[in-house]
Amino acid sequence: MNHKKVVPEKEPKILVVDDQPENLFTMVTILKNLDAHIFTARSGNEALSLMLHHDFFMIFLDVKMPELDGFELAKLIRGNDKTKNIPIIFLSAYVKDEQFVFKGYEAGAVDYLFKPFNPEIVKQKTKVFLELYNHKNLLEQTAYELTRANKSLQKTQTELESHVKERTEKLMDSNERLNQEIIKYQDSEKTLRAERQRLFSLLDGLPGFVYLQASDYSIRFANRSFHEQFGDPNGKPCYEIIRKSKEPCQPCPTLTVFNSQKPCEWEWTQYSTGQVFQIYDYPFSDIDGSPLVLEMGIDITKRKQAEKQQKLATQILELINKPNENTAVIQSILSLIHGSTGLEAVGIRLQKGDDYPYYETTGFPSQFIEAERYLCARDENGEVS
Repeated sequence: MNHKKVVPEKEPKILVVDDQPENLFTMVTILKNLDAHIFTARSGNEALSLMLHHDFFMIFLDVKMPELDGFELAKLIRGNDKTKNIPIIFLSAYVKDEQFVFKGYEAGAVDYLFKPFNPEIVKQKTKVFLELYNHKNLLEQTAYELTRANKSLQKTQTELESHVKERTEKLMDSNERLNQEIIKYQDSEKTLRAERQRLFSLLDGLPGFVYLQASDYSIRFANRSFHEQFGDPNGKPCYEIIRKSKEPCQPCPTLTVFNSQKPCEWEWTQYSTGQVFQIYDYPFSDIDGSPLVLEMGIDITKRKQAEKQQKLATQILELINKPNENTAVIQSILSLIHGSTGLEAVGIRLQKGDDYPYYETTGFPSQFIEAERYLCARDENGEVS
C-alpha cells in the first residue's frame, strides 16, 4: 500500500469573504504581518471556487452578501468532508442580537467579529488558530512517521520470521549455516529494538505530554513530559495516574477513538494545578497490530488566562464608557475585579496630591481601612497629622 506523506504547507492559508472591497482591504491590512497567505473573495461562489484549489486553516466570512449569504455559505462549507472542520469566524455589522448570533453558531461559526473591527482582537484570535493549526500539523506528521515506522517494523519482523521458518523447514545441512542465520536474526532484533527506541526518543522531544493508551486504559508508553507532569505510570491505568481517580472518565473522549478510529480533539483542566491542556487523540497500532491511541496534551493555560484578562479589560472599558456617575462606575469596576480574580479583598485609591486614601474597598476589615486612612491623612501644611 502506498502512503501519502503528510507534510505541513509552507505557508498556512486564510480566506476572507466579503462583498465590500473596503472591508477586504481592512482585513488584509490587519492580517498581512502574520505568517500566513491571505486569500480574498467577494462572493460565496468565488469562495467555493477557491476552496476547490486551496486548503484553508480558517475563514473570515461576512454575513450579509448578495446571492449566497454568509449563513448559506457556512452550511455548504460544513456539509463538505474536505472543509467541514475549518474554523469560521463571522463578520457582521449587525447589533449583537442573541437570535442572530445563535443563527450564526447554528450555521457552523466558532466566533463573531462585529464591525468596526479591533485590529488587535482580530490578530490575537487569528494567532490562536494559527498556533493550533501548526501544532496539529506537527502531531499529524509525527503520528504518520510513527505509523509508517511501525508498519515497516511489522513487515521486517514478518519477513524475518518467514525466512527463519523457511530455513528451518529445509533442514539446513550444517550447524554452521544454522548458527549464521540465528546470528543474523538476533542482529535484526537488535535493529528493531534500536529503531523503536529512536521513535520513543522522538516522542520525548515533543512540546507536550504524549502517551500510548490501550483499550483497557493501561499506558504502554509515556514520554519525558508525561513523567514530569504526572509521574511514572508504573502499570497504573490512565485515570489513576492522571486524575488520581479509581474510576475511568464517563464518558471517556479517548476511548471513543478506539470505536471511531478517527482523530479527536478536546480540552482538559487539571484541577489540582489549574492547568488547561489542548488534547489531541489519534488512532495508532502497536507492533503486534493491537489498537492503541496516541494522545498528546499541549499546555494552553497562558492563552486561557490571557483570554480571561482580555474579557475583564473589555468589561471594565464598557463600564467606563457608560454614562454613569464616577462612584457607580468605580463600585462596578471594584465588584467586577473582585468577582473575576477571586481575590479576598480589593481596594481602589484615587490620588489627590499627597492624600490618597481608599476610595472604594471590598473584603477589608474596618480596622484596617481606618488605619490606612489615618496614615494617609495630612494637615493643611502637608504634614502627616
